[in-house]
Amino acid sequence: MSEPIDPPDSADRLASDLLSALPGPLPGAELRVRHAVRTSLATPRPGWRRVAVGVGTLGALAAAAVAVVALWPSPPAPPTPVTLALQSPDGWRSESIDADVSLSFSGNGEVAGTTRAPRIDWERGTLNVEVVPNKGVDLSVATREAQVRVIGTGFTVTRDALGTHVAVLHGKVAVTCTTGESGLFEAGASQTCLPTSPAALLGRARALEGRGAPATEVLATLDRALSAAASGPVAEELQVRRIEALAAADRPGEALSAARAYLASAAELRRIEVLRMAATLSWSAGGCDRARADLASLAAAPDATPEDRARLSACLSPSPR
Repeated sequence: MSEPIDPPDSADRLASDLLSALPGPLPGAELRVRHAVRTSLATPRPGWRRVAVGVGTLGALAAAAVAVVALWPSPPAPPTPVTLALQSPDGWRSESIDADVSLSFSGNGEVAGTTRAPRIDWERGTLNVEVVPNKGVDLSVATREAQVRVIGTGFTVTRDALGTHVAVLHGKVAVTCTTGESGLFEAGASQTCLPTSPAALLGRARALEGRGAPATEVLATLDRALSAAASGPVAEELQVRRIEALAAADRPGEALSAARAYLASAAELRRIEVLRMAATLSWSAGGCDRARADLASLAAAPDATPEDRARLSACLSPSPR
């Protein structure tokens, strides 16, 4: 005849004895050991073996408990929140988010998120990022023009008046521009995300002019900006810059048409300059006969100079016989 099953308090006492012999069990080990002991004691046994089970197998159960605790996977450490200002107005600085992420930069931005999922908002300048591969780091860099996501690589993000330029040093980088373009880029590849607002695109056009970029590239930026610009000072400045770029691209007919369209509108910004450009363009196209009307409009402007009026007078004067 079998003995009755040991009561639960007996299992609890035995489990407590086992746990007291273990060096610092991991969280949750107590519940697992108690469950193992209860399962072992729940099987009916002959009375003459009962003491042997309760005492003789203590060492075996302890060894089993040690194995359960040792082999049970350790819970992952919770990610550490990170808040870091990246400020380097002059020269270069370096920062490490943790052992797996290092940054060097010249410019300014900030880091938020956690050490395992850093979120970098980059405002201006150049940022170099190195992420140790296969470490589970989910890092992203955001600018006004682009979103860059990476797991294990090295890349550079440069944000200036031209937009956001991403260059991949090694590994792979996923780049998504706010204008909709996206792609996965490997080592040696790069992607530039253009500004989106008319004012920022005007800044890009100025930067291109300052760097001696082809007039066609400047025009493409200005046309892109004008397609999104509402009326106002920015739109007027874009139109003036477009007239200048058309003239620089050796497209005088289009430049003159754009100048006259500007003068026919209510635009006032840099109006006297557009009057001079129209007069010059029309004179180049057909001399005084072609330029007389534009010269007259220029001479009648409140802020016309003596030189402006002299040009009209020269065209109005009879030719010497």
